[in-house]
Amino acid sequence: MIYTALMHFLINERVNEVSLFTKSLKINYSDFYSLVVSTVVSIWLCAFTASSYAAETKDTEAVELVALTAELLHVKQELEAWNKLKPAIERLVENEADLALLISELSKAVEIQQQPVKFVVPKEPLANKGFIEGFISTETMSKKNTIKPKVVNKVESVKKSNLVTERKNAPNAYGVHLSSYSKSNNLKAGWLSYKKKFHDLLVDGHPMKIDFVSKGKSFSRLVYGPYLSKKSALSICHLLKVEGQYCAVVEYKGERI
Repeated sequence: MIYTALMHFLINERVNEVSLFTKSLKINYSDFYSLVVSTVVSIWLCAFTASSYAAETKDTEAVELVALTAELLHVKQELEAWNKLKPAIERLVENEADLALLISELSKAVEIQQQPVKFVVPKEPLANKGFIEGFISTETMSKKNTIKPKVVNKVESVKKSNLVTERKNAPNAYGVHLSSYSKSNNLKAGWLSYKKKFHDLLVDGHPMKIDFVSKGKSFSRLVYGPYLSKKSALSICHLLKVEGQYCAVVEYKGERI
């Protein structure tokens, strides 16, 4: 608009000069011709300047349009990448409680591994008892030449005649807590995994589901048993801890899996 106003101003000035010149009645054709030529040149320069400015404006707008298009394309690519990752992120959020419990149990397992290792042997022949009864320290074992580490292997490979005897509705039965789950339908798969890994220890008992609430969230505890005495449950739990598995002795009650 500045260039257009300038063009109008120059044209008006030239017209005024022509009017004054003709009114003076002193017409000089050479001067008149020069005046006309300079007026035409001025008009052409104004028009050229205006067109150049318009071309520069269009070029600037074109560059901005290209940059905006590239930015939109980049945003679209990021959105597509997010849509691909969204299902995996949602699954991680759903399993957040399970991960928190797993981290807690792994931390406890590390503490257990740092404790002195004790080996367990029965006070009486296993065939006469149904459970592992006592503990003996590694120091005592080193003093007795007749007791070898293979005794532990014998304990771990106990047959059915030496395993847990179930007592239905037993008010004072004990169990071994193995893990907790935020989704109760994961208990069965978890039990099968533990049974396969510790098949010499978890032989003839039964898994139990115990529901509880922690920090406003519902969980299900996997408990193996029953054991008639707390000492027997502690013995099995200790063997599991030696294998690096977290466990705790709890009351054996709940719902059979």
